[in-house]
Amino acid sequence: MDADNEETCKRLLALEDAGVPVVLIDRSLKHGRFDGVFTEDFRGAMDAVECLLEEGHRRIATIRGPENSRPGNERWLGYQAAFAKWNLKIDMRYVAQEFSPGACLCCDASNDGAGALRPRYLPRII
Repeated sequence: MDADNEETCKRLLALEDAGVPVVLIDRSLKHGRFDGVFTEDFRGAMDAVECLLEEGHRRIATIRGPENSRPGNERWLGYQAAFAKWNLKIDMRYVAQEFSPGACLCCDASNDGAGALRPRYLPRII
């Protein structure tokens, strides 16, 4: 468990010990005993990408999210699965690791998020 997760877990346990119900949304903590609600990120991403492929789109971008993000990793796996199912190669020019709030598709200054999607290779859909 990394330091951030350990600290978060301690704080949530303290709340729970004080009688405050704790429910995590789209996040799990190692060694935590918390209830959680999770989305089906893999299936959702795969279905969305397949729908776009069926409509003829091929320049479909994705923002993966932080490497330690379960939802981001699941969406990435779903994105990959849809392309694999269609026997299409993923063009990594349309894959950004993280989204930066200040990034935009029209700039070339950032190496993360949508700013990493260079103007020359603008996707049809993100």
